[in-house]
Amino acid sequence: MRDHAEQLAYQANHDALTGLCNRACFEAQATEVISLLTGHGTGMAALFFIDVDYFKSINDTHGHEVGDVVLHAIARRLRARVREDDLLARLGGDEFAALLYPLDDPTQAERIAQSMMDGMRQPIGLPEGATLQASLSVGVAFLPVAPNDTLAGWVKYADQAMYAAKRAGRGRYVVFSGATENGGEKDE
Repeated sequence: MRDHAEQLAYQANHDALTGLCNRACFEAQATEVISLLTGHGTGMAALFFIDVDYFKSINDTHGHEVGDVVLHAIARRLRARVREDDLLARLGGDEFAALLYPLDDPTQAERIAQSMMDGMRQPIGLPEGATLQASLSVGVAFLPVAPNDTLAGWVKYADQAMYAAKRAGRGRYVVFSGATENGGEKDE
């Protein structure tokens, strides 16, 4: 029974396709990090919102089975780019998030974001030997930004930065700043 309970707990907190943390798991752990940062007043964390560029087109052109292969490959590549203790999650569809904590300085997160971009240069191998090139748009937001930061605010900042990356041409990352424009609708 204990094994069954452990299996159910794992399934409740992980994405079935990628094995990554799911949205509920991610939100719980991100809330803990916010509490640590706001409670102690020291430290820094970065939230990455990651979107696969033109994923709807991949699914429409090649089918959902190929889409699943692409998502699984991207999850593996992202996991290889973040630190072992960083949190990586699939939030749903083609959206991923990474939570980097603790950080020594912002450049540490920017190096990881650039590494994610570099990791997408290699085509993804598909069934029957074909390949597909995919890219990511990544928004990065640092915490703390303001004294009363919440998870919803932090997510909003990372989301705005991700949309700015899409508007800037996709296949890139953008770090949130007060000047980052408001996000728009997702453009596949």
